[in-house]
Amino acid sequence: MRILLVRPWPYKLNIDSYNVQEIGLSRALVKRGHSCGIVLYLEEGESYTEEYEQGITIYYLRGRNFFKNGLFGKELKNIIDGYDIIQVHEYDQIQSWKIYSHIHDKKVVIYHGPYFDKFNKGYNLKCSVFDSMFLSFSHRAKDEVTCLTKSPLAADFLKSKGFKNVTSVGVGLDTKPFEGDGIDDISDQMPGDKVNIIYVGKLEERRNTPFLFDLMQRILDSVPEAFCTVVGSGDKEYVEALQDKISALKDTGRFLYIEKAPQKALAQAYKKADIMLFPSNYEIFGMVLLEAMFFENAVISSVNGGSSELISDGDNGIICNSFSTDEWLDKVTELVKDKDKLYSIKANASKTIHDSYTWDSIAEKFEQAYCLENM
Repeated sequence: MRILLVRPWPYKLNIDSYNVQEIGLSRALVKRGHSCGIVLYLEEGESYTEEYEQGITIYYLRGRNFFKNGLFGKELKNIIDGYDIIQVHEYDQIQSWKIYSHIHDKKVVIYHGPYFDKFNKGYNLKCSVFDSMFLSFSHRAKDEVTCLTKSPLAADFLKSKGFKNVTSVGVGLDTKPFEGDGIDDISDQMPGDKVNIIYVGKLEERRNTPFLFDLMQRILDSVPEAFCTVVGSGDKEYVEALQDKISALKDTGRFLYIEKAPQKALAQAYKKADIMLFPSNYEIFGMVLLEAMFFENAVISSVNGGSSELISDGDNGIICNSFSTDEWLDKVTELVKDKDKLYSIKANASKTIHDSYTWDSIAEKFEQAYCLENM
């Protein structure tokens, strides 16, 4: 099959950055005998085409930014004519809607990630406007288009919009950036005689950073076997406001803070870690969940897109249903004290990702959705 992945977001994408999902999926589909095209937004200059790898063509198309919607012209229609399957991203992107509402002679698939959450007020408002202006005129599309989502929460969200054919498939992990020898400066600073607890990601309100630091303080105050490491940075003013909490954590002598690290160094840190904390307020998926579980971390997570897809509570990870530091501290303490349970969760976490959540392992689910039957 000839499969075209249309990415409509109106910003420049570094195609060689870690986990560009279109690249990971395309590589897996090419291995299965298909050819793939990827449409990316180009803000300036003339449109052009690049043969990225064998079987993968990238189309950089000049577009217009309309309220964070990337809109393409006739060039996109000409490209679509050369493909059998068209995959668009997010039901609420106007360019995606134009494709899944108006193209009926080809199989069209939506790959969707966001979901309704009270924290995500801006997105909820955007969807309300989009639904009244566009989706209300798409009854046929909602009955016919195939929808794949990044989580069960996203699947329920699309079903609430009236889409009929919806399946949660998750997101794949690209392990290539972790391969080979790398700088080992993080893990060298993580002790070998402690239970290493780690957080990797941006420091921001969405990731619930003040709660994370308060939780780590309680862990270090009450669990002498624990050592905590944070790898991540954020907006300057936001991080500066957290300096008192960071200083208090450092004063324990069992806390390490690293602003940024390359993927190979992160791999070494994950390998040395035992527990990953992920108290995010809202997460479409959270690639660090995939990474941590891949490297045998027992993840303790809030309810979010990634955890709802990946974690079976008590088996390959832990789900906390509140943002109570008492609840989270109890879960951490239990794993620190019960090594058999800790090691069981660590092993099951790694097996889950190896077996079901690399791009190679989930490509079959996409392939099944692309089946030309029922067009």
